[in-house]
Amino acid sequence: MMSPSFALRRIEKTHRLADWGFNVTVCIAAICNDHKTIVLASDSKVSFADFSSDMAVLKFETLFTHWLTLFAGEDTEHIPFILERAHELLLATLKRKSASPTPTQVANALQRAYDERLDAEITAKVLRRYNFTGKSFRDEGKRKCTASVYNSICTKIALVKLSLKFLIVGFDSKKEPRIMVGGGEETPMDYTRLGFWAIGSGADAALSSLMYHRQRQQISTMISVEQCVYVVAASKYMAESARDVGEHTSMMTLDMSPALNTIMDNPIRKIWKEEGAPRLPQNLESRIRPLIVTPEQARSKANEAIEYFTQSASRKSAGRQ
Repeated sequence: MMSPSFALRRIEKTHRLADWGFNVTVCIAAICNDHKTIVLASDSKVSFADFSSDMAVLKFETLFTHWLTLFAGEDTEHIPFILERAHELLLATLKRKSASPTPTQVANALQRAYDERLDAEITAKVLRRYNFTGKSFRDEGKRKCTASVYNSICTKIALVKLSLKFLIVGFDSKKEPRIMVGGGEETPMDYTRLGFWAIGSGADAALSSLMYHRQRQQISTMISVEQCVYVVAASKYMAESARDVGEHTSMMTLDMSPALNTIMDNPIRKIWKEEGAPRLPQNLESRIRPLIVTPEQARSKANEAIEYFTQSASRKSAGRQ
């Protein structure tokens, strides 16, 4: 029979969304079309609502005006709080300076929001039981605690982590695309000059594939949207060799409008399996172009599919009668 104390420990355990599979393990962004478009890819659903396309499985959260963010990690339940706080910080910057936040300010706001959320977790999980806040522990911890207790608290603090990284994409005031990374233990990084980047447990495999194509001049900020879509998709497929990266792929393109167009992945995967992996197939642009659809086109295709299956079901029902 389960002991009461053991049962209580089980009840009190904090579950994460990742325990039920709600995590994203690779996100990829690449600039193309003479710096006018950013191609985005991810391996799992993201269920935020603001910046989305009706038929897209992947939906992007609007960070601020022309800035979006994708994320990779397991602690996804913290994301709404982080993004809301980042938006507050950017709105304050806009009001204070009467100008749109710069890319640096955007990345720093997200990093600050992440750090504040991590501090809140440390307070909740460690410091509160000792009647400390983060500030009071820094100011008074050594004086109020014995050396052993102080060191023990510091060890516990070091163990509190948030498994989250953010890929920040968008266009600055000069309509130039940017790719940045925030969150985690590092300071924000800018990968715009490279022209692409990936985050998550599948990032190494994805970046290896992207570097392979870069060495062959098959990906750059000047290539067509269609070729970039294929190369980014191929890098996502290569990332599936990594642990936890799912086969499901969601892709979109972002431009300065800002407009998000859905990319139908299954035909690209078929081309990649039969003709690519890793070379570029023939007649790539004419074959990829029809797969990039606007939200209106995607909605129309969905309605056509619904109508087809409705009529098919009606015919089968009439036949049985």
